[in-house]
Amino acid sequence: MSDQLPPDSPHANHHAPDGTPSDSAQPGSPETVPLEQTYRQETRDIRRIAFILNPASAKGHARKTARVARKVLHKRGLEIMDFPCDTAAQARESARRAVADSTMDAIVVSGGDGILSLMLQEQVGSDKPLGIIPAGSGNDHARHYGIPLNPRKSAGIIADGFVSQTDLGLATFTDMHGNKRQRWWSTITCVGFDQMVADKTQEMRWPHGSLRYILSLFIILTKFHPHPVRLSLDGVVWGEDHLTLCAVANGKCYGGGVVVAPQASSYDGVFSIATLSSMPRRKVLRPLFAAKRGKFAGAPGVTFHEARQVSLEMEGLAPIADGERLGYGTVNLECVPRAGWFIVPRPRAK
Repeated sequence: MSDQLPPDSPHANHHAPDGTPSDSAQPGSPETVPLEQTYRQETRDIRRIAFILNPASAKGHARKTARVARKVLHKRGLEIMDFPCDTAAQARESARRAVADSTMDAIVVSGGDGILSLMLQEQVGSDKPLGIIPAGSGNDHARHYGIPLNPRKSAGIIADGFVSQTDLGLATFTDMHGNKRQRWWSTITCVGFDQMVADKTQEMRWPHGSLRYILSLFIILTKFHPHPVRLSLDGVVWGEDHLTLCAVANGKCYGGGVVVAPQASSYDGVFSIATLSSMPRRKVLRPLFAAKRGKFAGAPGVTFHEARQVSLEMEGLAPIADGERLGYGTVNLECVPRAGWFIVPRPRAK
């Protein structure tokens, strides 16, 4: 579901949507002010929203979730305009229309991580924030941004109207037809064992949530072997030639809450890169179950690094970004500060 990069793409020179070159500092920002303080956060008067429901999310349960959320939004005085989302193409078209409609204050998505990834491709570069009503099987975007899975509470956050800029990842890759493409992503791009498990998880229809991830993990484990990897972090070539997995993260978790990058942040201008060294199958489960318990850091074979630009290729595998497959071959990833706009919970007063 990626878009071919047109020659005149506004992202071709890797500028953030606010006009700031992603590899240079703003006057008075990173050199003189902590980077996290350069991210705009504000309360907006959100009155009219584009509501995009993915009816297929969570085997149709998204409809019930949306009904609950809509009651809260109506009660809070928001005007809801429905945009169709029966197919991926229709979802993209609805997102384009919502972005172009000057009367819309925000785009609200009721669904899972897949539909959010689609919306992101159209929303980046606009001033309209994305609001999330979690209604998928993993809901890792919601977990990352601290949005409750309860639809009443997540709808209340949208009505509160607190919005924030965030970092986004920009993936540049070549598809199977030789076309150069780009894709925005928000949480994690991964390749290796975790990517194979994620692929398997998407194929399965049962069970739901993290149990489906765990079952997929055991299935992949029976046939997995570490793959040759070519990895560079900010131009520095990685020393190992085989890895079990590599996760490039703005978000902390994937797979319905598996914490693989506990240090990751969407407000620091860099990726957190988690790697798991080459190891036999019998030893793979220990660090992965440590991740499930939120204890990936310190597990055998696990290392963490930070970088703004990552070049990644794992032989025979295609990385996935926010659950969407990228291309085979080398994938270049760039952390673009302040590229995202999301409706998030208001920070608690210290």
